[in-house]
Amino acid sequence: KATLGILPLGTNNNTATSLGIPRDLSEASALIAAGPAQWVDIGRVRASGHKPAVFLEMAGVGLPAVLTELGQHVEKGRWDAARETLPQALSIEPTVTRVLLDKDPSGRTVRTLFVLIANGPRAGAGLTVAPRARLDDGMLDVHIFEDQDQLALAKQLIELGGNIGELERVATHAYTRCVRVEASRPLPVVADGYSGLWRRVHD
Repeated sequence: KATLGILPLGTNNNTATSLGIPRDLSEASALIAAGPAQWVDIGRVRASGHKPAVFLEMAGVGLPAVLTELGQHVEKGRWDAARETLPQALSIEPTVTRVLLDKDPSGRTVRTLFVLIANGPRAGAGLTVAPRARLDDGMLDVHIFEDQDQLALAKQLIELGGNIGELERVATHAYTRCVRVEASRPLPVVADGYSGLWRRVHD
């Protein structure tokens, strides 16, 4: 029941940027003082064997979870932890996965390295992951990347400067209020930056 006043003091300020909040602190403070309250959406992820967690930016199944954790270790200079995480990132392979959306309860089965569920356009290190996603439209923006191995995916990401939202070969792009992911083998899950809480789950 609280109303939040957001000041852009974070590392990447994805939520503030997505909401159009000025980076200048005096301007952001003036907006808090004078601006009307605005409702925004919050996603909730529930993985098998874990308590639910909420996210403002994105949730992901598969490769994004490991890459998020790896990126956090590198950013903080935790090189030993990064070296331990790297083999896990390299070992993830396309997995037979069934994705069910609220408007398509029959689901779609694909081989995929990852499923991306975006609440807003930006995530991680200020990357544009879903250009058309909005924090206040009541919908999640779902991207399913089909039949790409890690080499092909890495090549595209390098060429695009890390802009996941421009990747080719999206098997499914949909807007939904609810998505269920069923993988044929355990995959890691990420909810915003909290990948460490969600390892080796599949639902």
